[in-house]
Amino acid sequence: MFGIILGDGGLTKNQCIIYLNSVTDQEFARYVKSLMFKLFGLTPSILESKVDKVWRVSLSGKNLVEYLT
Repeated sequence: MFGIILGDGGLTKNQCIIYLNSVTDQEFARYVKSLMFKLFGLTPSILESKVDKVWRVSLSGKNLVEYLT
């Protein structure tokens, strides 16, 4: 999970966000969503930008970000 966050995303004050290509990373996005639920017990939200072909997979929560840092 740390490798995914460092390679494809990052942390804000209240969110863990991962950016994935909506065309080439469909299977990986399902894996990331499943992994996040398995590790943190939270279901991430996935927002799609059709213009940029990007999925934004995110988990929100101050306690989560504090735990990860």
